[in-house]
Amino acid sequence: GYFFNSETIVTVNGESVKSSLSGEYLHVPAVKTITPTKQNSTLTAIDVENVKLDYQPGDAPQASAKRTGTNQDKYDILFECWKNREKDADDTMHTVGYWYSDESVYSDDDVRFNTFEKGGRYIYSVKLQAKDGYTFDRNLKNENVTLNGASLPSSARVMVMDDGKTCLIRYGTELRPGQAVEEIR
Repeated sequence: GYFFNSETIVTVNGESVKSSLSGEYLHVPAVKTITPTKQNSTLTAIDVENVKLDYQPGDAPQASAKRTGTNQDKYDILFECWKNREKDADDTMHTVGYWYSDESVYSDDDVRFNTFEKGGRYIYSVKLQAKDGYTFDRNLKNENVTLNGASLPSSARVMVMDDGKTCLIRYGTELRPGQAVEEIR
């Protein structure tokens, strides 16, 4: 027993809106324009291969990491890094030199090195960036990241940063070029 007429007042969420009558139907077009937000898929596994970890004294560092595995098309490698580490008198480790695969990463005060020295202590890291539509899982753990086909050792560290947009993997072993094991007791 009710019907709409052309004078019907329409209010949506407390605001008066335009409407049009078409026969017995009242149309309320474009009440609110919405733009759906893209939902990011979470990356829970990372695979990086081809990382060169067997440098010899005098060798120059080189970018070698490659993405592999099922998620390889969902992130990029931003840069690789080697840090030259030394112990001070208090047995505290300090970084004394850097090598980055991307020149733009260096800070003005960074000391650079170009070759590995015999007996030097070096630590490797790689920084990844998720592509649009993806983020790294905030709880990404060593066992979900492989480097050269193996899970990361417990001494490695995975840091998810920038609201999941980047991930830094620090390989937890010291490379000591030219340092041979002479005796095992």
